[in-house]
Amino acid sequence: MLKMGSIVTALFVVGVTGWFSSARAATVDGQVTASDGYTEVFSVTWTISGMMGENLGTIVGGTLWQQRNADGKLTNFAIRLPKGYVDNSYGVNTVGTYGGMGGGTHTFDDLLGSDHVVFDIVDMNDNVVLEFTADYIAAILNSASSGMDGMDGMDGMGGTTTADAYKSAGVLNNGEDHPTGGVIDDKADGDKVAATSTLAMQVPLVASSLEHNLAVYGFNAGGLDLLQDSPPVLVDINNEPILDAFGNYQIDGDAATKAFWANWEFAVIYEVQIDPSKFTGGMPINALPVDSHASPAKTEGSLTDPIPTPIPTTVPEPTSLALLGLSAWALPRRRRARRAA
Repeated sequence: MLKMGSIVTALFVVGVTGWFSSARAATVDGQVTASDGYTEVFSVTWTISGMMGENLGTIVGGTLWQQRNADGKLTNFAIRLPKGYVDNSYGVNTVGTYGGMGGGTHTFDDLLGSDHVVFDIVDMNDNVVLEFTADYIAAILNSASSGMDGMDGMDGMGGTTTADAYKSAGVLNNGEDHPTGGVIDDKADGDKVAATSTLAMQVPLVASSLEHNLAVYGFNAGGLDLLQDSPPVLVDINNEPILDAFGNYQIDGDAATKAFWANWEFAVIYEVQIDPSKFTGGMPINALPVDSHASPAKTEGSLTDPIPTPIPTTVPEPTSLALLGLSAWALPRRRRARRAA
């Protein structure tokens, strides 16, 4: 079933004259922490564009992290979408107002059913050397079953499935926006690329923040069925979040409740591992999130014309961000034509 949603479009170019290599490789688990060692960090502001291309304002809160090896090749990256666009709140504890067919409420099934990002991997001359679709979350089946998965394991059509896990399905085949019905059968499924394919070897790992949440808390925790309702958030009379001093959502509850849900990540994050040794053409330098689909989303239009701003980080080498030639990142750039299939 097709759902209404929004598209986030982002393009970045970096003229590289020097490298930041990381002393340690990031743990690709959908959660970005200081221990991951990302050495390139950018805040991203998008323009909200209406159906006719009209400017409806801007939205902030996006973040891009990148990590590369000593040769300057991209090895890991992550993108955090603005919580004002989409987040990991759903069910009775939905934060804000979602549009489209969600009718103002965000559901676990919305996230399971369609969310994904299309990434371009480009070389130092901004040539696309790889394009792929990264799934956000799916019901992973390790045994044959019938029907399509929903919030409670029922597809509403008489079939049932019992998921072994909920996590990113990884890289999807060309033309696939999301696994059919949000379900992936690990034994055989035409929606995701084969583990032995070149693409799967180039992009061996994709993880999401909702996947990480469920790995930490399981499907039921704190009196909640997490396949239906996310943890409660402190909101105002308009159902907008009351943020703490660091701009984070605050859990609604007593001290014990707040401590229990402290590790729940409300931001939608895609984290990806790249194996540069599997590239035979141009060298992978930067990751460009050319399309990000959330259905439904909180915004009325699509997000375009990103303006990335470098955030200084501490790196092991005695160098500076100037070596990366990051001035080009200060300019908004419109989405270019997608590479022909």
